Amino acid sequence: MRKIIYIITVAVLAFLPLNYSYAYEDELKDLSQLIADNMGKIGRKRVAVADFGDLKGNAMAVGSFLSDELSTKLKGIANGFEVLERSEFKSILTQQKLSISVPYESAVVKKIGTEAKVGAIVIGTVENFEKEIRVSIDLINTYTGKVIASKTIDIAKTKRIVELIPVLETVPTKTIGETKGVQTIASQRIEDFVFEFEGCDLSRQTVTCSVNIINKAHDRRLTLFGSSRILDSEGNEYTARTIQLGGEGGSYAAVNTLILDVAMKATFSSEEVLKKINQVAVLELSFKLGENPFKVQFRNIPLSIK
Repeated sequence: MRKIIYIITVAVLAFLPLNYSYAYEDELKDLSQLIADNMGKIGRKRVAVADFGDLKGNAMAVGSFLSDELSTKLKGIANGFEVLERSEFKSILTQQKLSISVPYESAVVKKIGTEAKVGAIVIGTVENFEKEIRVSIDLINTYTGKVIASKTIDIAKTKRIVELIPVLETVPTKTIGETKGVQTIASQRIEDFVFEFEGCDLSRQTVTCSVNIINKAHDRRLTLFGSSRILDSEGNEYTARTIQLGGEGGSYAAVNTLILDVAMKATFSSEEVLKKINQVAVLELSFKLGENPFKVQFRNIPLSIK
């Protein structure tokens, strides 16, 4: 009898980690099946999955991850319809200066449908609770601008999800410094670029800061502007004397093509900085992707004196 119990216990324990780690797979499978079952109602048999955001329409990295996973699962069961590549969909939105979130605008959905040549778009939200995350999706017909299917699922915060959220939500594996209890984020993800802070050095009166940039989408051209700046711990502002993006540099702008999953270094240098400062309060780098400008900030940076 003891031997039987032992065998059952070992079997159960051996099974649990696998099931525990990948619990979200079943929930996303349910969502993909709902979409597949309703694609027959769409005239144009092509669907795109948009990034999921929070209830206020703000972008969430974990939402982007879940959108990627859902799109992949949908491709695996697609029968009689196509799934537009997520990178291609994002590129179209950028080129056409379009965006979609919850709540959506019917006219925007129709415009996206025309530009991306899709008959349906999947939009969604992610809510973060103590023990689970709640994912709600809508499948929207781009011809009518109306929702044809909806579903909400709860995904338990299993070991796998807990491991994913800190990375995807850009919580750093390391911190640069800490001021008044606020830790500096050492890496962050914006516009599908990962920006990893390397350091800031002070040599005489010149501050040089370096950031590694990793492109997580298709090959893209990125512009770094000389309007980038630093503010020291005493409130003084210093704009860039020179900027460098890979092998391209100058004082006004540096433009370069970033290859998928290959790091490229961005460098900021400013002169005539006060010698007595020992910390950068804010490093603000100004970028442009296509027609979309955006900024990346790192805070509370200790200076390495050379």
